Amino acid sequence: MTIAPGAEKPISPHAVRFSQAIGVCVRKTFPVRCLKWTDVGREYIKVVKGDLQRFFMLDFNDQAMNRFVEHQMLTTFKEFRADCHKHFKKYSDPEEARANPPNALVGRDEDWHFLCDHYISRAFQEQSRTNKAARQKSKSFLQRQYELAERRGQPVDRVELFQETHVRAGTFVSQAAEDAHNQMLELQSQPIPEGSQ
Repeated sequence: MTIAPGAEKPISPHAVRFSQAIGVCVRKTFPVRCLKWTDVGREYIKVVKGDLQRFFMLDFNDQAMNRFVEHQMLTTFKEFRADCHKHFKKYSDPEEARANPPNALVGRDEDWHFLCDHYISRAFQEQSRTNKAARQKSKSFLQRQYELAERRGQPVDRVELFQETHVRAGTFVSQAAEDAHNQMLELQSQPIPEGSQ
């Protein structure tokens, strides 16, 4: 199995099976009690990589391979958590939900009950409300660009939009954002070669 340079995706006739295998290994290996990705210890990640090496020829000395596999693990972990919560929310009664685990957790009652207790906890409920409120305020870049242009009464280019969305209290939200903005300004100031428009 190799990772396509620049694309950061596997290239092989078995690429789909590879991604599916990562998902199966993550669901089987990572403890359900890990509520966030940061809770997942390196030892579990190593176990999954070892399991994958039994089925696929993998070189984990290749940084692109490592990045892809760990990103796929993270994605699978998040999707699994979201699927479990979605399954829980299908039931209006928490006790009924407790009695009906999702297929992936059938036979793992202790794990499912732990998640159910987590979903009904005050901390989870408060975090859920906070996240929901934040999502309602989020807007696409296109929407923000339109609203900014309306306020200013003139079109807003992408560089201005980037600055508008990455500055808080007069400073950039991160050094990376400031560096990206400076690079955009530099590119914007360069003349456009003839025939490229």
